[in-house]
Amino acid sequence: ITQKSLTHDIDENILVGNTGIDLSEEKGKLLLPVILQTSNNQDTVEVEIPEGTTFNNDSGNAYTGIIEAPEIYDISKKLDNIDTISTIKVGADESIKLTDNSGNKINATIRMPVPTNIDTGDTIIVNYSQDGEHWYHQDNVAIIEIDGKPYVSFQTDHFTIFSL
Repeated sequence: ITQKSLTHDIDENILVGNTGIDLSEEKGKLLLPVILQTSNNQDTVEVEIPEGTTFNNDSGNAYTGIIEAPEIYDISKKLDNIDTISTIKVGADESIKLTDNSGNKINATIRMPVPTNIDTGDTIIVNYSQDGEHWYHQDNVAIIEIDGKPYVSFQTDHFTIFSL
């Protein structure tokens, strides 16, 4: 609630902030749209989660813990089996799946900054991992500009570790 969104004007219908969401009282369901963000002095990562999202663990049960704000990983360390220019962790210490009221997959939008030496319009690969060791292809996305800086924006129906 303390920060401005990269892509939305703030109003009373969207919660924006850089702290986690405690889902224990709502039994794993989000009642309002939320934008979680983090900042590393200059670049902001955003995770936009739609209203009505239900969070489930790998067993399919409602996740009633804390959904943390995105965490930017230190890329000076090479991750196992993958070269990276930017890596974030989204969600919790376990894999979280996102569904709607009917149990259908629902997407959150993640916006990540990329190094300035990559041009707008270039395509970059997004990978994900549950454990930081085994990596899987998430998407190929074009670099876009937000607030004059290069970003990627992609959709996901799960929270875990993402890397460019």
